[in-house]
Amino acid sequence: MNRHLLKAALPAPVRALLRRRAHRFYLWFIGLLVLLAPRQVYRFVPARRLPAGAQRIPRAADPLDEFALVASPSSPLPAMEHANIVMRGLSFDRRQVDALPGPTFLVNWPEPVSRPNVTYVTGDQNDLRAFIDKGMLPVLYVQIIYFDAAGHPQNHRLRPDLVKVFDDPANKHVQIRHKSNMKNTPLGSALCAIAALGPTTKTIDLYGWDHYQPHSLENLSQWQMLARLVTPPGERVPFDLVECNLWSWHYAYRLANEARIRNHGYLGSLVKQSRFMERVGKIFYRP
Repeated sequence: MNRHLLKAALPAPVRALLRRRAHRFYLWFIGLLVLLAPRQVYRFVPARRLPAGAQRIPRAADPLDEFALVASPSSPLPAMEHANIVMRGLSFDRRQVDALPGPTFLVNWPEPVSRPNVTYVTGDQNDLRAFIDKGMLPVLYVQIIYFDAAGHPQNHRLRPDLVKVFDDPANKHVQIRHKSNMKNTPLGSALCAIAALGPTTKTIDLYGWDHYQPHSLENLSQWQMLARLVTPPGERVPFDLVECNLWSWHYAYRLANEARIRNHGYLGSLVKQSRFMERVGKIFYRP
């Protein structure tokens, strides 16, 4: 039967169900590739959100060296002895945010807090707009860019309605890139904050970095890890679910092995899943 005739013959709920089932099958297929042939995963993901062979980079001793700060036009960031970077995961009790000592950076936070020495951080221009509208200042906006073949920056423009907030030097706009120089790099705001603040901060405590995980990953089997990788956080299934998870899991695992960075979130437990995570690393690194 012609595809368009089939579409017309099926009720909308049935079509929606079939789409969901097909997408779940796709997610499990990608997940199995992570276990069986991780270097081939990039061939099957949409929008080129994982590095192809030529884009893979050498594994750096310090994972933060795999990112680069674009010096101009980035705002200068202060050197700090210590900082807290706080995400919204279930592993962190938000009522404790006032008790954290020292400079604290709240990532994609939903409402203003009353404590001093706080900065609101995002890697998304829509969330930046929300911060401004709610008076959640100062802000740190971390923008992911890449360079074209001629060396010109791409994806670097700031929406006109957001430019004025950076007239105040307390608000910072930083541009970073991953050294794979990919066009679509789904780092997420948490990883953007870490990559931006890491080079100028001696020690960092990470709180609430769960990336939608409901509890620790420490004691899971390989198949349970695979299920977590491909299971959406709710009813809605993001089209780039696995790719986003892979980027966040990969760098959470690498950073968990860094003495100066303490990850108290559920993704910190990935350090106990070295067998699974070393397979994931093959997606990102050269042989």
